Amino acid sequence: MNSFDVKLQVDTSRFTRALNQFAALSKKSGLEVLLDNAKGFVRRAIALTPPNHGKANSAARKLGEDSVHDDLRQIFDPLDPAEWRGFFDQEGGLKIVPTHRANRRGAEVTALTFFLKRNEMEAFHERLRSKATGRVRHVNRDNLIGRKKSDISEIGFVTKQDFAWFERQTKKKVGKLASGWNAAAQKLGYNPPAWIRRHGTSRGTVQITIGNDRFQVSIANSVKFVGQVRGLERQIQTALNWQARSMERRVAFYFEHNGRAAGFK
Repeated sequence: MNSFDVKLQVDTSRFTRALNQFAALSKKSGLEVLLDNAKGFVRRAIALTPPNHGKANSAARKLGEDSVHDDLRQIFDPLDPAEWRGFFDQEGGLKIVPTHRANRRGAEVTALTFFLKRNEMEAFHERLRSKATGRVRHVNRDNLIGRKKSDISEIGFVTKQDFAWFERQTKKKVGKLASGWNAAAQKLGYNPPAWIRRHGTSRGTVQITIGNDRFQVSIANSVKFVGQVRGLERQIQTALNWQARSMERRVAFYFEHNGRAAGFK
């Protein structure tokens, strides 16, 4: 008897049922069938974990990095050295406190403004990120009519040098959520893209239990915010169902072709 467990609130019953049906017909051992399909699940789970949307590739990485850039430009205004110095007097005190910010089209946007040093940028960014999506709330800056109080944004003025540095550091975090599957991938023999592997295996676990007549694989993605990511459980359920459907098709193929061995090696 084989069983499979994923430490998110997903239904593994279809996967487990298909696994046992497939194992009963396969020429491989029950343990081999379990490990092969656990590997298939992990590959699919990574491909569906943001910023991936079906494939874990360079396009997905770029999508994540572009999202980082868009978010940071929403909350930071990079200033060149002369602009930065123009806000301060000789003693380093603020002499001008801006209350409006012009967007690219020249429209003004009411904002709460902060002058931030490099070591203050991360906390400012984290405070404005959504716990559900990890993204910064975007305001329609061209719509100045009927603006609500809740639409007032917060702007951090920073130097261009500090902005470039912080953007580089933040883009390095792309792939962190998917890295919660790295421990399982490594154990099961799947090699994720380098931008996911770089985050290591410390954010997830995999446990393989072997008994006399029972094998079990338990996989956990332990990234600290994994339970807050909107839609992730649905995506992991999809990964499980896809892998189950793959086994169901092979079982159906076996019976349709009267037990022919094709596909069961």
